Amino acid sequence: MLRRSRYRKEMWRRISVAAVGLGMLAFAAGCGGDDPDTVEVEGGDPATGEELVVSYDCASCHYIPGFPESSGHDAPGLQLWPNRAFVAGAAPNRPENVISFLMEPDSIQPGSGMPNLGISEEEARHIAAYLFTIGGPE
Repeated sequence: MLRRSRYRKEMWRRISVAAVGLGMLAFAAGCGGDDPDTVEVEGGDPATGEELVVSYDCASCHYIPGFPESSGHDAPGLQLWPNRAFVAGAAPNRPENVISFLMEPDSIQPGSGMPNLGISEEEARHIAAYLFTIGGPE
């Protein structure tokens, strides 16, 4: 009887450890934002977004791969944007949150260092579409 009880305890311990491990893997898999190959911003054009990034001079504060004048000294770099889990460390990295943040940074992260540049919703959609195409350093 004692042997059977120890066996059951050990079996339940192993099952519990396996369940916790699987749960942690599932959680970690969900932390990387959307799959970069599947993120599409409705109504957004990445090429237009890149032009807007130039016109708003985003590279003066952010490091952006492919922009030789990128400083990255005043704001977070934008490399590997699709792999980020959060926008401004506060909201899941999803197109609708990126668009909201670009239009009104305080709506996602009050007190954010990102200035409100008066970006329209249409412009924000294009910029968001561009951000989701950015890879690593070039």
